[in-house]
Amino acid sequence: MNDDPRDEQLVGLISEATSGVEPTDRLAEIRGRTAAAPHRGRWYAAGGAALLAAAAVVAVALLGTSVSPGAEDDGPAQDPSPTVTDPAPVPSGSASPADPPTGAGTVTSYTTFFVGDTARGPRLFSEVHHEGGGRDLLSALTLLERGPLDPDYRDDWPLGAFVSAGFDGVGADGQLSVVLAGDSLRDRPAGMSEEEAQMAVESVIWTLQANASEGEPVMAPVQFYLGRNPIDQVLGVPTSEPLAAGASEDVQAQMNVAFPAEDQVVAGSFVALGRNNGFEATMTWTLTDASGAVVRDGFAQAEGWGEGGLFPWETEPIDVSGLASGRYTFTAANDDPSGGAEGFGPDTDTRSIIVE
Repeated sequence: MNDDPRDEQLVGLISEATSGVEPTDRLAEIRGRTAAAPHRGRWYAAGGAALLAAAAVVAVALLGTSVSPGAEDDGPAQDPSPTVTDPAPVPSGSASPADPPTGAGTVTSYTTFFVGDTARGPRLFSEVHHEGGGRDLLSALTLLERGPLDPDYRDDWPLGAFVSAGFDGVGADGQLSVVLAGDSLRDRPAGMSEEEAQMAVESVIWTLQANASEGEPVMAPVQFYLGRNPIDQVLGVPTSEPLAAGASEDVQAQMNVAFPAEDQVVAGSFVALGRNNGFEATMTWTLTDASGAVVRDGFAQAEGWGEGGLFPWETEPIDVSGLASGRYTFTAANDDPSGGAEGFGPDTDTRSIIVE
């Protein structure tokens, strides 16, 4: 199985893909400009040097390198504190977020899962978020409350929805826990479908499992609580018993872009990376301008396809040096050999980028 959203193969691909790209000297200029007009939680790169730095941040995120305590003590009977390890330092030369995180010199990376629409219905898309200070599971869930960086994904959880979260620390045989703020979250709100509610609950489960340990995701089930007692349902989804994560092929979008990030600034060229599961491991990509015209296109091969979750892919360097400065849309899509005549059509994911 290949369900780990922080796949070490993809980390290796990031380093490999950026190692030969020519650097530019415009990083300071872009940092100055973005500092004057901050975008929450977004980070920037110009050419090969900054792209490599940004990739290093992604690599830290995918490996989940820092965990620190931070659980509340008003949750379930078991100790809700996540496992504690020494926090990892920020990689040397990392691209800075527009809003630099505060803390004792530590930037923690979280893999979070948000719900987005696909041809198959609502599914989970992963995003990497960078926050100042050490990591705890409640902080990971707070990112779900704050919402995604990509506007194509949804914010299904209100601010303050989660009170505490923890892990009893005994691996897949243990239990993850999350304490909700109130019983108003028991019922599915108007306008939310049953399938959307199920995916919202899955987003909590997948986010907790992805961030509960320094290394591999912790595949322990998740118990939802109200105070110290299990809550019978959340958003109308039965939760009396601990819930295991749904299978990747049932809950994850089959195409997910890891890099570039939303509103990524690029110059010269950049390499796109992600994970997918598509026909014969083939993915296609396009870069379109504000009018919708395709200005660049190509394809790449993933590391696998079929059963086993999602598989990493990377593109060749995409040359944007001849393009006019401005906003473009990068679209990654699974190959559709039927041309839309059969099945759901291709799975896609998009990122808005800014060419300098």
